Amino acid sequence: MRIISFREVPISYAIYILKTVLEGRSMNEIQMRVIEYGEKMSKCDAEASEKLFQELVKKGFKEITASQIVNIAPETYDELRILLNFEEKGLDEKEAEEILRMIKEYCREV
Repeated sequence: MRIISFREVPISYAIYILKTVLEGRSMNEIQMRVIEYGEKMSKCDAEASEKLFQELVKKGFKEITASQIVNIAPETYDELRILLNFEEKGLDEKEAEEILRMIKEYCREV
């Protein structure tokens, strides 16, 4: 395999890409462990995580921030606020509530 492009994506979408690339091929131990870890740690399925990721990017979040929000699926304002290190501006309470609502809409286990 070789890298043909790079962009930040949520874990579940990265696992989807890996499974697609490896479809019909035998996987080595590392590939199997990466997929197992990703499936265990993901809080959204690949389709939902990509939709939420795109919604967050449309709202002006950097890709790295959007992917971390999807990966961690924060449940409170304080948990969300911690993930904003790469952003120039913070969120007011109304914006944070909207993001938290979107996370609940798209992701399971939150």
